[in-house]
Amino acid sequence: MKSILNPSHWGRFPILAALLWGICAYGQGHTITGRAFNEAGKKIGPVRIVLYDLDKKKVVDFDTPGSGKFKLRNIPDGNYTMNIYGEDGHSGTENISVSGSNIADLKPIIISLDDQPQVKVKPGVGIVELNWRKTPGAVGFIVYRDNNEVGQVNETIYEDKVEPGQTYAYNVVPLNSDQSKGSRSITEFGKALMPALQNIVTEARKNIVKLSWDAMGSATAYNVYRDGKMVNSTSENSYMDFKLKYGTEFAYTVAALDHQGDEGARSAAVFATTHPEVRKPVKLNAESGTGEMILTWESDGPVIQYYIYQNGTLVDSTTELTISITTAAGDENCFSVSGIDQYGTQGPKSDPACDKSMVAPPDSIQVTNFFNQNTLTWAAMSGASSYNIYRNGKMLSNTANLVYKDKGLKWDKEFKYHMTSMTRDGVEGPESETFKVKVPAIYIVEGLLLDEMGTSKNVDQAKVFLYSKGGKLRDEYLVSRNGKFRFEKAIISGEYTVKAYGNGSGNGGARIHVKTSDIKDLKIKLSTEGLRPTISVERGVRQLTINWNDLPAAKSYVVYKNNRLIATITDDTTYLDPDVAPGIPTTYDVRTIDVYDLEGPKSNEVTEKSSFKHPELTPLVVSGVYTKDGSGR
Repeated sequence: MKSILNPSHWGRFPILAALLWGICAYGQGHTITGRAFNEAGKKIGPVRIVLYDLDKKKVVDFDTPGSGKFKLRNIPDGNYTMNIYGEDGHSGTENISVSGSNIADLKPIIISLDDQPQVKVKPGVGIVELNWRKTPGAVGFIVYRDNNEVGQVNETIYEDKVEPGQTYAYNVVPLNSDQSKGSRSITEFGKALMPALQNIVTEARKNIVKLSWDAMGSATAYNVYRDGKMVNSTSENSYMDFKLKYGTEFAYTVAALDHQGDEGARSAAVFATTHPEVRKPVKLNAESGTGEMILTWESDGPVIQYYIYQNGTLVDSTTELTISITTAAGDENCFSVSGIDQYGTQGPKSDPACDKSMVAPPDSIQVTNFFNQNTLTWAAMSGASSYNIYRNGKMLSNTANLVYKDKGLKWDKEFKYHMTSMTRDGVEGPESETFKVKVPAIYIVEGLLLDEMGTSKNVDQAKVFLYSKGGKLRDEYLVSRNGKFRFEKAIISGEYTVKAYGNGSGNGGARIHVKTSDIKDLKIKLSTEGLRPTISVERGVRQLTINWNDLPAAKSYVVYKNNRLIATITDDTTYLDPDVAPGIPTTYDVRTIDVYDLEGPKSNEVTEKSSFKHPELTPLVVSGVYTKDGSGR
């Protein structure tokens, strides 16, 4: 079996280390064993197994031996989609749930569809590479990304230029010479690799190195490496590396993490050398004189100037190892000295030391939530060079910015945050108050597709899509048997639309409102008339209003007037035709557009006339009698 690792690391590490990484990444999981069979119940092999987890992350991609047997190790608890491909166009999909134990003797059945492509997806920097088996009779192929057509090709390979940071669903449909279409491929998922970061800048001060780089919009975090060892992971595009060895060169690389936590290509190494240490002066001696104190001390290192403090207040400076300070007779004073190097870095004060001030924590912290991401914002504090952020009592990150996004959090869990301010010398101030914010709970939506006879046993290979309010696709599910479907990825409280497209069983849909519990008994009846609207027409003065019933399975609606397309409507079930000649019969019908951009059946036709404008009546007074112009009285 071949573990699926971050492709940008292939070739960087030994194979054994890569395999161990794959095992550790998923922890102590379970084993799935089985053998593939064809539709006649005969063993088939070799076959190709592709396994995706709930987040559409590829976990396994390998070819079995000729026996068709497979054994998947270290699979953690969760729900998975398994795509199986065999010779002669055999293919199929299984939905697998791993919960607390191994799965043995799995027997996926794959059927032969000569006109169905078998798609392989490979990530690249900025692209997703697709290739597939050529099907008999095909002269071209249509490539779909997330149910939207993105290209037509004559070859069996396609490069889709996409931005990293998102997983895409891909399908390929053959196009025959008579313009008919073959079978749609099984959905495969792919993403582009995160490219290497650019313009990494280092700035050294004392024993601190600050790194900054160009932010990558789709990155969820960045891993920072010092001399090949990871030292921090941050969601910011900068990092301050504290408490380093003085006078030492360090090599830094940075890699971006994508939406699934996979690391992209590491940047080219950049180098930074910390400054030589400015040590505190020693053997400070204060000798009293007439109205003065004569100070002497010893010092080594890269010091070009000394600051003199009296009772904690800076009073003078010198480039020598001695100085005379005028004082009031009889006053007791405490002196200390600190060195300054060529970079303007001030070293520690000599004994006796003086108190060092600290910066107060931010006093205007706000914490907001969006799905499983919490965002902290605050106002700048005078004297602070950066800020430490703590989550649930543990250090989370350090940043010089005034915004921090904490991403990829656990659902239905409360998090506590507090902050501290840091001085330029790395002195940490007191803690702020604690702020609490809860990541919302997520829920399950599951149900049953029913055919026109009201049964589910014959409903299989149907596609079910879940859309959030506003038309964003949240998830999709392939019904492999018995009409059952289930959604469970990042479903929070809100309004959703379920759209179902049966494999010969018709279409259907439902609008649902997820509140504070799972929806587990949703029944959607499929009908071959499921995308046929029913319309009515309301008369108006020089205008007609067309109304039709809501069909959740529809993506949009198209309105025809006298068999001519006049409008495309989304998120509405009414259309006003604003300029219709009165008294002339006009015929309307409405048709749906599904998620595949295919036009549905024609609605009933309604023929109507718009009204003439009412005559204008003008009041008149004739010979003292009230009448109306045009009344005839």
